[in-house]
Amino acid sequence: TYDNTQLTLAGINTDNTDAAGALAAGGGIEFFTTTVDEAIAPGLGWAAGAAIFDFTTPFNSQVLPPGSQQSIINFNFSTPNDMLLIGTSTPLTLENGMGSPALFNVVTVAGSSVLPDRVNRSVEFIDSPLFKRGDVNGDGIVNLADAISMIQYLFNDGPVPGCIASASANGDNIADLSDSIYLISFLFSDGTPPPAPYPNCGAAPPTSTASCNSYNGC
Repeated sequence: TYDNTQLTLAGINTDNTDAAGALAAGGGIEFFTTTVDEAIAPGLGWAAGAAIFDFTTPFNSQVLPPGSQQSIINFNFSTPNDMLLIGTSTPLTLENGMGSPALFNVVTVAGSSVLPDRVNRSVEFIDSPLFKRGDVNGDGIVNLADAISMIQYLFNDGPVPGCIASASANGDNIADLSDSIYLISFLFSDGTPPPAPYPNCGAAPPTSTASCNSYNGC
């Protein structure tokens, strides 16, 4: 559920989610459906989605590999162009028993269903550009070119990164050689991924002190 005076549902999909990527070789998510009530109660919108990984024959036990913080469904929202919202937040709540018939947050594997732990979150309205951590050259992709761009900037009079927050691959708010090393370790030696916002675009965390004057990769 969401506050429909501050958020408007713009779409629900599985595009570029961890589930879609992990299941791509087997044909992807085989069944996906949504239901929406933009005003289920005064000031309250509600939306739900269902993703079935192995829905049609031949059934090949297609499941999402074990892991943490894996995305399955995207709920996309738009907001009013209201400067008064900056500095405020609005909740997103994972509700059970909404709709008719009532729907629940549920995970089903091999015919058995469980109600997972739910962690509610909120949308924060901030005045900050979106960027992707580790994308030094601002092309929207984190790869070896970003590590090279950092080395060029530091040692060969290369272009200054337009978004220091993005160039700070290790999240210490400084663009230096350690970020190149961090990226190379992540890309080729099973190192730790860049901290948020990564792999999706996002805003700088409240603790960030790094500037982001220009970024076109989101």
